Amino acid sequence: MSDSAKPNKGNKKEIKGGKNKKKNIFKSKRAGTSGIRGQLYETKLLGLILFKILQDEEIEEFYLATNVDEIGMFDDICLRAKLKGFDIPINVFIQAKHRENDKLLTLNNKKDLTNCFNSYLSIKRRFQPGNDDVLFQGNFNEIDCVFVMYTTAKDDGTGKPCEGDLVTYLNRLISTGNPGSQPSYTDEDMDLLCQQILEEQLITLGQKIARYILDDAKSQIMNDELVLRYHFILGKEVFDISNVLDEGHRMASFKSDFFSETLKFIKIFKHAFCSEIIEKRKIDITNEIQELLASFLSEPDDIENLSKLIRGSVVTFKHGKPEFRDKVIPHQYKETLEGINNNNRVKNEALELAVKESLKHSLEFKVPATFGNKDLAIRGDDKKIDKRLDHLCKKLVDVIEKTEGDKIIIDETMDDGFLRLNGGIASAVGNLIVYDDNCNLFKFCEDCESLDKVAKRFHKLLKSKIQHFENCRFDIRAKVFPKLSLDRSEYDELIVKDFFSKLMFYTSQGDENDVEEKIIDEIKRHQAKQVQLNNPIKKSEAIFLRYHDEIQKWWMVPKEGEYLTKDSDLYMKAVDSTSAFNMMTALNLIRFSQRVVYVENGRVIESYDPTERDTPNRDRPKASCTVA
Repeated sequence: MSDSAKPNKGNKKEIKGGKNKKKNIFKSKRAGTSGIRGQLYETKLLGLILFKILQDEEIEEFYLATNVDEIGMFDDICLRAKLKGFDIPINVFIQAKHRENDKLLTLNNKKDLTNCFNSYLSIKRRFQPGNDDVLFQGNFNEIDCVFVMYTTAKDDGTGKPCEGDLVTYLNRLISTGNPGSQPSYTDEDMDLLCQQILEEQLITLGQKIARYILDDAKSQIMNDELVLRYHFILGKEVFDISNVLDEGHRMASFKSDFFSETLKFIKIFKHAFCSEIIEKRKIDITNEIQELLASFLSEPDDIENLSKLIRGSVVTFKHGKPEFRDKVIPHQYKETLEGINNNNRVKNEALELAVKESLKHSLEFKVPATFGNKDLAIRGDDKKIDKRLDHLCKKLVDVIEKTEGDKIIIDETMDDGFLRLNGGIASAVGNLIVYDDNCNLFKFCEDCESLDKVAKRFHKLLKSKIQHFENCRFDIRAKVFPKLSLDRSEYDELIVKDFFSKLMFYTSQGDENDVEEKIIDEIKRHQAKQVQLNNPIKKSEAIFLRYHDEIQKWWMVPKEGEYLTKDSDLYMKAVDSTSAFNMMTALNLIRFSQRVVYVENGRVIESYDPTERDTPNRDRPKASCTVA
């Protein structure tokens, strides 16, 4: 668990945007979908959390959401809060899962683990300073985020206890069973998720390069952190990069075998790039679609015809495989396209033509001189270049001489001018400084003659100043240094470790009935402080019914929902609407509020409480509704 949320009594920062009504709306809300027991589990847990934070004097401000769209599995309950004495806001993302038959909660399944990690990455990407959505405001690294798997399932026994002030608070807020624990992970898990990072980054990189070409934003490409990390690999595996032209830039053109590339990771980049280009330059073929489809059936190998179907997004590529966007298209078309999928020549040529047409037949574009690290990025006349090389040499020699041990560490604690790509040592990576596969470190290039002009001059200078030049090995930990291979890197490992440090299991939690009892107990204690009642237990149960009804209404709102905040009146509505007169009527409806009713010809033929039996009568009619 992160230590970032340590108490700081003097800090009174507020979450920005709380006073703006528009910012209290989360617009991308998925429809609430769940089985009846799962729904009740989720809505009652929401009710418990809302009630507790409404009464908690330690919370200065909060925003509570449910079913937030496009953030993956941790979308059931999303809470952002500012706690007194904590120097930064907290964000809690919960997946609530009702499990039966004493199942264990584990991440041994690779699909479950990657889904969990992808949700973490999706949420991480949503955070932006100045975001209109208050849930995702700020820098992800400056907010204490926790990802919670909350379930009735049992712990598999491999986790470890969590500690810290934030964990203590969460245990008090949400636990109805075991306190929070953190799952263990293996080196195999690390490999799997590092590969997931690589795939996700290559997809994003393909989209970025496509937008760069289409938007003609040539001056900005090397300001992108992802491009800085991968530009050398792109210059080696994807593009042919020219020498520096008189205007000061280079020209990049796609390698001749790019569209027929079979290497897995380059294919991932390729299809993300092509999909983005075609989507941004999509053409309208509505008036000729029937003619094109008829031609496709008669001549499926017609590259121009297939290319036009691709450009019109009738045919799309999913994981490198052509598919019809319309899922209900007749089987004969699907069968014909399946045959095309087995014909790599036709498939690749049609895709290449579609991209060329979208780019007006030009697959060549300008890139900055630093792109691909063809040479050290030091510009000027010989005198200016020599002066800069002398400065870099002295810095590097100084680092080497102060190093104890075999590894020379280069990280971001060093001078930014020394590290930078333009005029710094980062532009030497891939030409003068190369990767040593034997020890997974960096070394100086042995073949001086293979280097371009400036790198060759720097190589000779360093060799004259550094003893045991050929034995130097560098451990490079700076983000501005480009990757030289697609292998798992320390930077990728840090992301995976951060994911596991923020992941918590709450296992053996109470079921929906236990959560209901917990809320009623909380209401009972709260009401006892407010008024003297003749029958406080019944009053609390009646209030719960009204309160849970308000929670369910909010949970079921489609498309967009309003955040629940300190000003939310769901609980007070429940209290105000529960009087001594209607109390007994309300109590009689408590069980009915979670019954499933089967209807035939407008007549109720069966109703049952799903918490009292596993499944309804299989012979009953299909038409049913949940009364809540």
